[in-house]
Amino acid sequence: METPDQRNANQAAVDADNSQHVFDFIRGIFAPSDAQDIILSLIQDKIQYHQRRNFSAMETLGKQDEHSTRRIDELKKIREEVYELIRDADTKGVRLHIDSQIRISVC
Repeated sequence: METPDQRNANQAAVDADNSQHVFDFIRGIFAPSDAQDIILSLIQDKIQYHQRRNFSAMETLGKQDEHSTRRIDELKKIREEVYELIRDADTKGVRLHIDSQIRISVC
């Protein structure tokens, strides 16, 4: 299989039995401010998704969605860790290499 650098960013790598697809999502070297815009906005979108899902569960079932509640807490912790990492990079005057893939498996 090719390495991510050998693949076109718009192509997906597929394993031999077509059960897993890997997409290059974010790849590059970024200034801390750009990394913050990209990563923290993605995390915030995921938090909002789970908040909406939780709200919907409250409205329809009368109780919170336990998975979404846990995931919101996890994502908030990740957001804080990422923010600290980016702030540290900004303080040091360095750039950040981000390499992120999305893996989708058929199950």
